[in-house]
Parts: sequence; C-alpha cells; structure tokens
Amino acid sequence: MSLTVTSIVRVAQRAIFDKDYQGKCSVDPAMLARIALPLKQRIRSAVREMSTAARIGPVDWERLVFDPIIAEFHIVEDLAVSVADAEYIVLIATVVILSHEILLLPAVNVDITTRGFLDRIFCDYICEPTISSKLIEHLKTEQQRLERADADINVLRATWRLLGLISHKDFRSATWSEDIPLTRDPADKDLVEASSQLPNSTDKCSPPSLTYPRDLRIEVFLKAGFSWDLDLVDCIVESEGLVVIKTCVGIYMQVEPGFVVSEVYGPSDTVTVKRHKGCETSLVGTIVVPPGYSFHGTEVEFVGEMAGDSGETMIETKRAVLNVSSGQYVVRRKNCHYSVLIESTEC
Repeated sequence: MSLTVTSIVRVAQRAIFDKDYQGKCSVDPAMLARIALPLKQRIRSAVREMSTAARIGPVDWERLVFDPIIAEFHIVEDLAVSVADAEYIVLIATVVILSHEILLLPAVNVDITTRGFLDRIFCDYICEPTISSKLIEHLKTEQQRLERADADINVLRATWRLLGLISHKDFRSATWSEDIPLTRDPADKDLVEASSQLPNSTDKCSPPSLTYPRDLRIEVFLKAGFSWDLDLVDCIVESEGLVVIKTCVGIYMQVEPGFVVSEVYGPSDTVTVKRHKGCETSLVGTIVVPPGYSFHGTEVEFVGEMAGDSGETMIETKRAVLNVSSGQYVVRRKNCHYSVLIESTEC
C-alpha cells in the first residue's frame, strides 16, 4: 500500500469504522477511487499553480488552496459511515496528501509560513489518537518501502516530515532556542562490507574500531547534484571492509560503496566525497562520533525529531539530509539556527 489518496481514505475509513461502528468494514475499492481521483487531481493542480508563487514569497495556503478544496466537498459515495464521518475521512485525506505535495516542493519554497500552516492543519484536524496511530503506522510502512526501493531523497524527506506532523512534533527550526537532550538506543553493530581504491597517502594511519556500541552514528543522505565535504581530515584508511575517513578531532566517516574520496594532501585537510559515475544511491556514509566528541553541521535548513518510537532526529542541510540515531546526544543550535553542534554524551 503506497501513499495515495485512496490509501489514506482507506486508512481513515477503517480507523473511524473500528472506533465508532459495529460489524465488518467493507467498502468497494472502485468507490474509493471515485473519491480519490478527483481529489488527487484537484490538490496537485492547486499545488502546481502555487509553486511558482512560492518561489517569490510566502503563500497563503489556507486561503488560496485548502479552504477552496474543502468547500467543494460533496460526498455521495457510501463509505459505511455517517455523512459527517465521510466528510471527515475526505478531510483527513486532503490534509495528508496536500501536505505531502507541499513538502515535495524544493526546500526553498517550504518557508516558515508554510511550515506553520502544515503544523496548524494537523493539530486542528488530525488529533484523534486512533486515527493518528493508524496514519503513523501506514506512513512508517510506506517509509520502509521507499527505503528498500532506494527512493528519491525528496520523497523520503516528505514522508519523514509527515510522520513528524502527524505525531505533532513540529519541524519549525526557528522554535528551537534551547538545548534538546535526546537519549537513544545503542548503535546497530552490523556492518556492511565495502571495497574501494584508497589513496597512497593513507598507509600511515591506523584504522579505528567500528563496533563501539555507545558511538553516535549520523547517516548522511546526499541530495542530487551535491558532494559531501569533511574538514580536519588526517587520513583515509580501510577498516573491516569499509573506507574510513579519520579526522584530527576524534570523529570519522564510513563511506558507502559507489562513492569516491579525494586525496589527503596534508594535516587537517578537507576531503570531498562524491558519487562515482553510475551510482544512484543517496546514502553516502555514516559519521561516527565517540562519546565526548561532537560534530558541527552547517548550512542547516531545519531540524526535527522524528515521530513515534524511532528515537531519531533528522537534520536537513543544503547538501544532505542527516539522520541522527543511536547512543546519547545533545543538539545545540548555533549561529541564528544556521548550524548545529551534535554532542555525543556518556549519559
């Protein structure tokens, strides 16, 4: 089941039916399609029309898009619930799919005003626990499907944000003015075997251990058209089948197969990691931060804690999306929220 209007209508219908009605829930799929298809076309057309305006300045999504769509609701199909509940089901689908379409826009178009609108409609219309839990379950399944299919990072990002919105953990970076301590589970110690051609300048560098369970691990998902720079690099080594970039500040990065790393020409150098020709995966590697050390991320666009029990934080930068998990850490906002300091702590 993918993230479509039909699937969201089905999830919401079943949640409401199970909560308030007796008997077996049975709705003709063709009937769901008759509701879903025009709604999908209406939402996509409206978002496409507004996307040009969003490049110029903030868009009043509520007045120009959301209100006109819900004003057109006229549900004649039998969803095995009352008319009021049927309208609420379609309202839920509108909120989720409209938000998803907006979040698929380039990040520059999703400004603070837009994020405020998204937070507000989720808090106003998707607040019933049974419906929220069903939607979260559905979105988690969709997220896992997308990850297995190595989907485009923009689609994954939109799904992550939807999870956060539905659980009412908002992603408005401007509200994060204090330190946020987050406790996480130990890192998964299973390592993926990799192979690569290493520069000759790395022979003198000893490989690190990759299995310390209290290390903080930050997955780096590269955006299309960008490379990843790592500063203060001492050397590049191969350890347990992985290419590893070691820095002089205690952190290192495990590089995934399909990426190439520039050479180290001297102490505290900056290296660039980029896709090899033909590589289509977005996961460039994992930054490992031992307890007591920290990672500094720049060009930050937003920070948010992911929904549910995942215990993960997502940080979007200009170049990549960082998924922070495992271990214990504190995220500190710096430079007017333009950068973050992620500190790996002992407790």
